[in-house]
Amino acid sequence: MGTERIERVQRQAGVCRVTFASGRVVAFPLAMKDLFRVREGDETDPDGMEREVVAKGRPYALARLMQVQAARDHTGKELEEALLRQGYPGECALEAVREMERAGLSGDGRYCESLIRRKGKKEGRSRLAWEMRMRGVDGETARETLERYLDPEEEAEAALLQARKARERGTEEKKIFMSLARKGYSREICLKALRETRGALSGDGPEEAE
Repeated sequence: MGTERIERVQRQAGVCRVTFASGRVVAFPLAMKDLFRVREGDETDPDGMEREVVAKGRPYALARLMQVQAARDHTGKELEEALLRQGYPGECALEAVREMERAGLSGDGRYCESLIRRKGKKEGRSRLAWEMRMRGVDGETARETLERYLDPEEEAEAALLQARKARERGTEEKKIFMSLARKGYSREICLKALRETRGALSGDGPEEAE
């Protein structure tokens, strides 16, 4: 296509956006700014710039993903979106995420295990499954991970503990039931927790929460 005049250079939120005379915009992460010393009024080839961002962006993208993963495990969708927000081209972002997964440094299954470790004592199965789906995990992976790592007895025990603490605060039984249900515990687990804590304190609740 040849060279074009750079009309505008914007640097914001970790991304540099270069607008050419034709209206075309080429973006790259500010982490790569030393490779692209662009100034308004300069002439350069937008196609060549895009190819260079893809070709040279991999190590920068991997370094960024390592930073993101250091805080907590993320799904592949989350990692890819993080790179796209930083100005990495889609091809570069996808390949970096795949490389992380091949190295065992990330992955949807890994994220699901981490989520269960972090929240399995506070949330029930359906809530955890919902969080997994919202972050891009497919249904089969979510289901298999929950079956493998979330013990039904431990899930019921976690609900029982929460019900007991709520009883000690004087919370009404129906509100306890609704709170447990919102946290993703099944109706069976909620009712069992209420039955087993009923009568533990002086005030008994109704026979069954609706």
